[in-house]
Amino acid sequence: MIWALSNVTAHGSPEQIHFLTENQVIEIMVQQLDLKDDPKIIVVALECLEYIFKQGQTFSDPNPYLQKLEALSGIEKIEELQSHKSTNVYKTAQYLLSLLRDI
Repeated sequence: MIWALSNVTAHGSPEQIHFLTENQVIEIMVQQLDLKDDPKIIVVALECLEYIFKQGQTFSDPNPYLQKLEALSGIEKIEELQSHKSTNVYKTAQYLLSLLRDI
């Protein structure tokens, strides 16, 4: 399922991404960040969140998708991933956090 959501967030229309966010895609991606032993899934979840937040920038401030992530303690989970044993996970987490600081 995460692979299908990844494709939609990467290539979907703003309306499709908004539909997904209204139907708990952010919550699903935040849950995937807890799968510490599956770096591929974590990276896909982080990339999905990146696409969603970039789309959220088209709204007026504040970014509603970022607000949802904050309410789910998602930023803290992403910060924790900076010390993950997988280089790919921690680099992707660092990149996403730098992107979120600019939003």
